[in-house]
Order: sequence, then structure tokens, then C-alpha cells
Amino acid sequence: MHSDERRTTALVEAAKAGDVHARDELVHAFLPLVHNIVGRALDGHADTDDIVQETMVRVLGGLPGLRDPARFRSWLVAIAMNGIRRRWHERRQAPVPGLDRAADPPTRPATSPSSPSSASASPGSAATWPAPPAGSTRTTANSSPCGGWRPPAS
Repeated sequence: MHSDERRTTALVEAAKAGDVHARDELVHAFLPLVHNIVGRALDGHADTDDIVQETMVRVLGGLPGLRDPARFRSWLVAIAMNGIRRRWHERRQAPVPGLDRAADPPTRPATSPSSPSSASASPGSAATWPAPPAGSTRTTANSSPCGGWRPPAS
């Protein structure tokens, strides 16, 4: 066991015994690690600080239940990763604000030889989507990484 690991183990044991100074030192020593893990996982999202704070509160509250003080670092990282997963899950489950009030997308009018082009449409008329390139197919957002037009197969 390295001296850093021995020092961490001693701090964890002291913090478990109620030493406030040891708890503060643990937070001071491991806060940058937690912030780095969460910040990278969330790509610097505004929720980073919230998850870091939740992680540290859970760690300090869970210290009495930590069976092996030598495993503190991996236990801390697991708590941080669980917080990240929880946030990802919450964001996937949350409805998109305003989506229920979103307007229907413009529709493409039926084309006929005598119909005017969209460029000559009157200013008050509905917008139209441009025609896709010949031979291409429209994909859904889930089936294409771009979620747009797929070029014709070569």
C-alpha cells in the first residue's frame, strides 16, 4: 500500500469515528477527482456542480457504512457514476418543454406541371420543404446518425 493510500485509509477511519477535520480533508482531497469525473461525463453541463455536491453529500453520509476504508476511492467513484447515470436517466424521461405546443412542420405541396415553385410563393403562404435529391430516402432520427436525408446508394 502506498503512502497516499495509507493516508487516505487513516483519514477515512478518522472520519468514520467522527473527526470533522478528517472529513474536511477527505472532501478537499477528493473533490477535484469527483468534479473531473462528473464534468467529463456531462461534458461540462450545468448539472455538473449539482451532481458533484450530491456525490459528496452521499459519500459523507455513507461513511459509517463503508466496510473497507482502503476501498474509499473506488467507492467514491462508484457513487459519482451512479449520480451521473441517475441524471442521464432523468433527462431521458423528462418531457421536452414546449414540445406539445410545437407547430406542425410545413408540408410539401403536391406538385403538378402548372404549380408555381416555392420561390414564387406569396409572402403569407406556408413554407415548404425542398425536394430531396433524386434516389435519396428520408430516415428517422433513430436510424441515421444525422437524422436527415440519406444519399442514394452507390
